[in-house]
Amino acid sequence: MSSSNIYSSDLDEETRQKIKGDMIGDSLYSESFVLKTLLQLSDLKWNNEIEEDYCFLWDMTADTDVCKYLFNLEFPALACSAISRIDEPRFIEIIIGMLANLLCAECDKNITEEEIKVVLRELDTDDSLVLIQVNRFIAAVAHSYDTLPFLTTTEVDKLIFILNNSVNKELIEKTLETVLKITDNFKLEQGLVNIQLYKSVITGLQTILDISSSDFEVNDCSKTLIRFFLQIVTNVCSYTNKFSDDNLVLAISSCDMFNEASKKVLEYLSKEENIFPLDNQLIFYIKALSYIFISVDFCFVDSIFIYFCKILFMLHESKEDMLDVYKETVGIIGYFIFVGNQEVILNAFKKMLYLQAIFVLNSLKQNETKIEGNISAKLRYLFKEFK
Repeated sequence: MSSSNIYSSDLDEETRQKIKGDMIGDSLYSESFVLKTLLQLSDLKWNNEIEEDYCFLWDMTADTDVCKYLFNLEFPALACSAISRIDEPRFIEIIIGMLANLLCAECDKNITEEEIKVVLRELDTDDSLVLIQVNRFIAAVAHSYDTLPFLTTTEVDKLIFILNNSVNKELIEKTLETVLKITDNFKLEQGLVNIQLYKSVITGLQTILDISSSDFEVNDCSKTLIRFFLQIVTNVCSYTNKFSDDNLVLAISSCDMFNEASKKVLEYLSKEENIFPLDNQLIFYIKALSYIFISVDFCFVDSIFIYFCKILFMLHESKEDMLDVYKETVGIIGYFIFVGNQEVILNAFKKMLYLQAIFVLNSLKQNETKIEGNISAKLRYLFKEFK
């Protein structure tokens, strides 16, 4: 949210002194405006003018000094009391949006678990604009808390319902981002990260992104959603690795959506114009896919294998600058050599340019001791038969 804030440092000393008494921090936002607006909560008569005031106050919460001031006024308690009493969707949307902004601010935060639960109850609404802000709020809470005991089956089932049934692109995208945040670092209780949640993520993504279509391309619009999806799958794999959930592993490894998304991302990255200049996005894709494939014992797929080999060949000139991602790519190629049938692997190499294939085989030989699983016999076979 952009801010039209004016800072006191932009003014001359005389003007600063004249208005200093009503300023919030270093901004020119008015304390009296905030107090006047909040006093209306005692007997709110919703109209266009009041809506404009609260929209402006919502904009103001992009400023850290304003957030500090509102926390000092115990705004979360005032807001949650108002949400419980006032049945006006636009008002509820604005108030929850403000709370989400406050929780994103770099300042001390004071909000109780009971106040959080008041906002979570708004997941019962069918108003998509309110639900978007509730999802922003949950994501903000997840950013501030190490565990989320107030998220129970009830709340997670409502997120699953949204992903399974909504056709609102923005709402689905925000809900996917929420699932990403709450499953990060085991914040969500183990039993809630299950097949139903994973399948709802697939359904939500399919609603707004037709990855299986021959016309689908990775572009600026789809990158964010694919990144959300791969990060969620990575988070879920962390749960499967820690808690040994074989059913969830099977659901991921046999998922057509995941297979298609992986192929499309790797196809995109296997083109030189998309891989350079090297950036953090490439590192994320390679590391996420590598982690997922190994976590779920993914089987050999020649197209995925070939894409990784092409990426490794392109990386070799920048190996010193991107050593981590280079090693990661060698590692996942080695994994596929380990799990694949040697004749099938040989056929995959024969589909590549000769120089690419030889380079990959030599790289594997040089890094053989660093690859999990013994691939010595298969490498000897591949060198013999390919050359």
